[in-house]
Amino acid sequence: ETADAEAKAQERALKEEARLERERILAERKLQARQEAITEFWGAMSPEERTRLEGEAIAQAGSFERSLLEKGGTLAQATRQKVLEDYALRNLEGTV
Repeated sequence: ETADAEAKAQERALKEEARLERERILAERKLQARQEAITEFWGAMSPEERTRLEGEAIAQAGSFERSLLEKGGTLAQATRQKVLEDYALRNLEGTV
């Protein structure tokens, strides 16, 4: 009985491990697809259009994001990237 219970517990643990690995792989694929879509969005336009839309994205950013952008530095760079990614995703989803 104890060996049977241990075997069932081990089987449950293996199934859970496999489920978590599947979830991790799906999340990784989703993130990769998201990044590819963003890259394609910005890469498909002329430099002039990109500059115009980047300005539009920054203008649509919230006041907190704009204040971070004004301060400069690495936090501003990360904020700019996030603002541009969000803008691209909204455009791709048709919500801009």
